[in-house]
Amino acid sequence: MAPASREEKACGAVLQALLGRLLQQGLLVDEMSPSRPRPRETGSATWLGLCKPPGSPYVRRIDFKVYPARCAERLTCC
Repeated sequence: MAPASREEKACGAVLQALLGRLLQQGLLVDEMSPSRPRPRETGSATWLGLCKPPGSPYVRRIDFKVYPARCAERLTCC
């Protein structure tokens, strides 16, 4: 496997910072993927886990995916 590019490292850092804040707030309760985001072929970083929204008795699945800026033109919102 090739070493991570600068973009891949940046995506991983952004995701780690987000996960850290959400863990501190008590929103995230478990993970379904490794705690270290793994960069994909696109340079993105992904994390799969479980969260418990404040005031809710239910645990929900939550997924995060962070893409590098160069992928922005390929990502569209409806």
